[in-house]
Amino acid sequence: MSTARPSTAPLNPLRALFPPRNYATRFQHVIEQMPSAAWVVVPRTGQFITINSRATALSGWTREELLKQALAEFILEPEALHAFHALQPGNVRQLMNVPIRAYGDQPILVDIRLSAFEDGGETITLAQAAPAEERQTLEMEKTRQAHLIHHLHLILELFDAPTAETLPLALERVAGAFSADAGGLYRTLPETGELRLEVGHNLPRTIPLSLSVEQSAPLKTPLAWSSTQRADNVLAQAFRAAGWANLVAQPLGKAPTTMGVLFVAYQSGSPPPTAAAPYLEVVARQFMQLIRQIARHARLLDAQRLTYTLTNQLTAIYAQVNEGVLLVNAAGAVDELNQAAAQMLDYRAEDVIGLQVEEVLAADEILTRVVRAALGEPAVPGEKEGQVHRRNGEALPVLLRVQPLPPSAGGCVVVIGDLSRERADELKRAQLDHLAYIGQSTAAFAHEVRAPLNNISMGVQFLAARIPEDDPLQPALAKIQAEASRLSDLMNNMLAWTKPIEPKLQPTDLRPVLKRLMSRWSAKLQQRNIIRALHVPTECPSVLADADLLERVFINLIENAIQAMPTGGHLTVTVQATDRGPQGAFLEIKVADSGNGIPEEHRRRIFDPYFTTRADGTGLGLAICKRIVTVHRGALSVESFPGAGTIFTVALPAQLPPAAPPTEPSE
Repeated sequence: MSTARPSTAPLNPLRALFPPRNYATRFQHVIEQMPSAAWVVVPRTGQFITINSRATALSGWTREELLKQALAEFILEPEALHAFHALQPGNVRQLMNVPIRAYGDQPILVDIRLSAFEDGGETITLAQAAPAEERQTLEMEKTRQAHLIHHLHLILELFDAPTAETLPLALERVAGAFSADAGGLYRTLPETGELRLEVGHNLPRTIPLSLSVEQSAPLKTPLAWSSTQRADNVLAQAFRAAGWANLVAQPLGKAPTTMGVLFVAYQSGSPPPTAAAPYLEVVARQFMQLIRQIARHARLLDAQRLTYTLTNQLTAIYAQVNEGVLLVNAAGAVDELNQAAAQMLDYRAEDVIGLQVEEVLAADEILTRVVRAALGEPAVPGEKEGQVHRRNGEALPVLLRVQPLPPSAGGCVVVIGDLSRERADELKRAQLDHLAYIGQSTAAFAHEVRAPLNNISMGVQFLAARIPEDDPLQPALAKIQAEASRLSDLMNNMLAWTKPIEPKLQPTDLRPVLKRLMSRWSAKLQQRNIIRALHVPTECPSVLADADLLERVFINLIENAIQAMPTGGHLTVTVQATDRGPQGAFLEIKVADSGNGIPEEHRRRIFDPYFTTRADGTGLGLAICKRIVTVHRGALSVESFPGAGTIFTVALPAQLPPAAPPTEPSE
């Protein structure tokens, strides 16, 4: 509703500011240059003095229509109208969200800046207006840019742990920083130059997983596309097909050697920040560095895994190597040694690492020169036999092989071969050769002596038969006869020891054999005050054996048990079946006595030939027993408990009955 114009002539206070000639034209030119809508009014009368073209464009009224209106008709908010009247000359005031009446009586919100000055006692007000929506848009843009700048550092935090799983998280943070609805990263395939979608965040299904070289060409330069533009590349076309509104893409690197493309996208109603393109360029550089860091980190992890694998393999190899191995650095200090070397030298690895190799080996002069030659210049490999000393000072015969390491690393590898067993084997072979020679000589001797010895025995018997029984020579002849018999037994044992044993193996049940032997010895056991006991299970597996040879073994063991109990005791024979795991089922026959036991120093040699503690013994009985049991693929062992007794155990492979075939169920 318009107010009435005053009846007096229009007030033109601006006349005083300009010369009378063309003053209105000059002032109009001034406000036309202002960047926003502007008008000049007299608040007291509400009269518009002049208006620029931006004010007419903002309100929709023509210049003439606005000049005919009063200020109260144009400013629709009383508080804002009051501000026009209350503003004193020389002051400035900002009004926000002021409704003004636009053409068609449709109000619009504007932000108005008021400045007042005085002219001829009259207050004049200059108003500059801009749509409030522009300010709101600008404030929103500033907020989004502040959010973007604030969140960019979150991407840099991912450099602390650059793994393949970092890329999806980095892309999610980029989308969040740009307030984008989706984001993606295409990577260039080196072998073809195509683009492959590496990671995506909230992407629509229309986005292609790969782009050919021709399709990816437009993406090798920065791209900013909106739905108001033509979609002239595959990626923009895919987002247009999904109904999205904006796309910002930035290549990683410069053509033609780009690493890929980073992009963010927006749905309708959520435009990108104004400075999205330059900020995305910065982020793209960060992504390039992140991708390189991920590749370097992956190579580092691969190297660490390879090192770990090789270290474990080397440790496993070291553990299987029987020879001692020392790694010596260029300074001559021990860097590493395997378990075999530690055991040879009687050191712990941590005790010698870092010490000079000469201190650890404590070798003789020959070996020391070999090691020094491998560490010298030029480095010379070497191999020598000599002696090193263990920590306790014990000398150890070794074969020392030294191999220099490449000059770039320096140092050498020292391999120690323990020759102590070889030396012992050589000594044992010499002993066995000596024993074989003695055996051959003994057999020949026994064979040659048997005939004269038999003649002597028969001659003594002939003489004893020719003289009376009460003749004083009879005791001497009886003694000669006894000694001749003992020598004959000794010769027979010698021949039995040297003669190969060829058993006649057949399935044998040991129960009747043992029962017969125990019955045969019952009278002698009663005379010696020895209590006998035989424990044989009802079901006892048979053995593949020569019964006569095994009977000889048990006779010898029972005789030894009787001799171990001169004042009486207990003789126990026990039979039991046992399972020895991989070796299979065995039958064990234990012959136990309650004598005084066997001293440890004698027990270690009890099966050696010609070893005996009895004055009338030959030392071949137990040795022959062990040979007989061995040819039966069994074992003969002894346990002795001083003051309590001795147990001899004969273990023979058992013959188990064949398993019964499975019975079929009756119908």
